[in-house]
Amino acid sequence: MFLKPFRVKKQNTLKGSDRKKMKGEIGKLYNIPEDSLNELFPTKGDMSMAKIELHSGDIAFLYTCQKNPVFFEINKKMFPTVYSLWKCPDMLPVFTTWPQVFTKLVVGADLMLPGVVINGPVHMGTFRGIKKGDIASVKLVGNRAPVAVGETLLSGEDMYLSAMKGKGVKPIHMMGDLLWELGDQSEPPHLSDDINIEGDGESEDDSDGDDKESDNEDVPAIEKLTVHDNECKGATAAVSDSENSESEEEEEGEDPKKVMDELLDYCCLCALKAKVKKSDLPLSTGIFFKNYLQPYCPQGKYIDIKKSSYKKLSKYLQTVESKGLLKIKQMAKGMDSIVEIDKDHLELRDLQVPELVIQPTEGSEDDFIPPVISDVFCIPSNLLPFFKSKNYSKGRGLVADEVRQFLTDYVKENDLQDPEHKGVIKIDPILGDVLLRKNENDSYLKWEVAKSRLFEKLQPAFQIVYPGKPPILKKGKVDPIKIDVVQRSGNKKVTLIDNVETFGIDPDKFAHTIQVKRACSTTVNPSIQKNKGLQIMAQGNQVDFIQQLLLEKYKIPVRFIQGLEKGTTKKKKKR
Repeated sequence: MFLKPFRVKKQNTLKGSDRKKMKGEIGKLYNIPEDSLNELFPTKGDMSMAKIELHSGDIAFLYTCQKNPVFFEINKKMFPTVYSLWKCPDMLPVFTTWPQVFTKLVVGADLMLPGVVINGPVHMGTFRGIKKGDIASVKLVGNRAPVAVGETLLSGEDMYLSAMKGKGVKPIHMMGDLLWELGDQSEPPHLSDDINIEGDGESEDDSDGDDKESDNEDVPAIEKLTVHDNECKGATAAVSDSENSESEEEEEGEDPKKVMDELLDYCCLCALKAKVKKSDLPLSTGIFFKNYLQPYCPQGKYIDIKKSSYKKLSKYLQTVESKGLLKIKQMAKGMDSIVEIDKDHLELRDLQVPELVIQPTEGSEDDFIPPVISDVFCIPSNLLPFFKSKNYSKGRGLVADEVRQFLTDYVKENDLQDPEHKGVIKIDPILGDVLLRKNENDSYLKWEVAKSRLFEKLQPAFQIVYPGKPPILKKGKVDPIKIDVVQRSGNKKVTLIDNVETFGIDPDKFAHTIQVKRACSTTVNPSIQKNKGLQIMAQGNQVDFIQQLLLEKYKIPVRFIQGLEKGTTKKKKKR
């Protein structure tokens, strides 16, 4: 799950109370003694929680302590990382396997039961207490320190009844993946293992045969390991063709940095030849990389500039500039832009550019259907006698036309229209309780006065109808989307956006759109006002772009947007 890149959406430092609460929950969940808990959660050192989006699109929560990931939560299940398991190796049920098998797990294979090393013969109690979907760890023969954590794919009883055949554990996180790289990338400690591997060949699959008899006496270390196909036969599940090809390339000794450099060159040349137009110049280098270069990355691969020999985008583009393909100029402090491209360059002439197919992402702005918001008026308890004929209950919401029509029907049904003056109505006892004020004894009122006083007695509210959902009635007035530009440390300005959730807009997707289109950093955090939802913060003054986004993409009426006057575009005064 962490073999492919993930994205950090937001990160917060945990308070002391939250840290203490999590420590107690982890201790109860895994029955960890107090000494081990203190080692996992030291009193000194920062601890933070990050919301991350996995490559599959799932959302997970990652907890780090002293810059090392210690736990992560996926689908309301809390998993320890290998860094935590090295401090408390007996936290989870453990499966033992061979170092040869682990080399297959790191490319995405599941741990098969034939590859599990059992101390003694297999019997009904070998996997006692294990249920399907339980969290388990994986260690190697000769060392108690786990190297992977995952979920069991069978119950302990099913493992025994299957004669130790089939899938056993699905790895979710392991030493060497991107989550492990997020920490200090330390190696597992050597913890003595008392497992007896003599005669373990009887509990292995027959396909392993006599090839492991010589290996049982001396288990090789991972870094000194030589993998033979006959030693791992039946021990791991099949891996996809792309992963097999990648592992074959690594075994052949191909430098991964060289592979990433070639991928960068290919995508860059395709973007320069087919996607970048003269009208796009000058073009920010960050926008060029994200919106022009990355779309040409072949399916199943990804571009990570840090895994290339260049390490930084600026250094790579300097190399491209030295070839004469483009020219880069610093338009502002810390902002480089492409100002010229040589379309007649030799490297671009014979390049065959693939057809770029852009698939709309789920939940894009083009698919957004805005909610229908209408002003309504709720019936208070003192007006129930007036609305008795319709059997309206207290709190029932009526639009303005329904209120006017009801008053007109009431006047006609009770013959309260003055025959001589059409603009005047008679006041009966029920209307008098509703429309007349204290110390008023008028027998007649004008239509306009009667309507305005009736609206005054009703409670203002609004109704929101989201697509495919029942109407939602809320009292009071609609809180508009509030946009504000504030100045932070130095002369830096940030744009704050509040209350987009009321209008059915996802704050994370809205912030991501601003980040991509404006090439600026954005964050989503809880609003400083209690129970006011989430607040979006964007670097710089982005009011003009946000106005365009809300009006054109999200179809939000102008009357529900506050703070548009703080944009940088000033309207010309009429002479």
